[in-house]
Amino acid sequence: ALQSKFCEKLDNIARLLESIAPYEQERVQKIRQRIVEGLQSIPEVEYDRNRLEQEMIYYIEKLDISEEKQRLSNHLAYFRQTMDEGHGQGKKLGFIAQEMGREINTLGSKANEANMQILVVKMKDELEKIITEMEEEMEKMDRIMEIETEATMIAEGLTDFVDFIDKDMTADNYVAAKASYGNIDDAGKGTMGVISLILGLFGMASAF
Repeated sequence: ALQSKFCEKLDNIARLLESIAPYEQERVQKIRQRIVEGLQSIPEVEYDRNRLEQEMIYYIEKLDISEEKQRLSNHLAYFRQTMDEGHGQGKKLGFIAQEMGREINTLGSKANEANMQILVVKMKDELEKIITEMEEEMEKMDRIMEIETEATMIAEGLTDFVDFIDKDMTADNYVAAKASYGNIDDAGKGTMGVISLILGLFGMASAF
């Protein structure tokens, strides 16, 4: 279910990325026109048209987003591939998501066009949803591991205690038993209640 959610968000980012294309060339023309009109508004300024063309080409190349688009597409594909590799890929997916974020941010800084900026914001929103889902899932996994660790400590303590009961227990070593197994309660608050119940079955609860 989580993977299908991620795939949906990745599809949305891919569609938004494709939607940028129509505005790219239009953006270049607008930038060129804005520069020329700015110079024409100052008639007393003379300038070398060839030099101006070279400078505009240089400026426009700095705003080119072809590489960012390609890298983002690669990251989207790699994210899917990593998900298909199975469980235990949380950290790796997190790193890929960070790289996706960097490319989307660079697209935004280079966009210089209102419609492209809107698409970039939408891509950021989709990526943020993926990251939020991943963080929540990681928190759940961490909590499950904590519970499993606590349960293991309790189970091991109870196993040792049952082994202790199986031995020749006398009234003299009840105090030692309490000292040995009382600290199990640190691993789970219900442990001493369970131990007392077991001892109660043996008529020993009063010793604890």
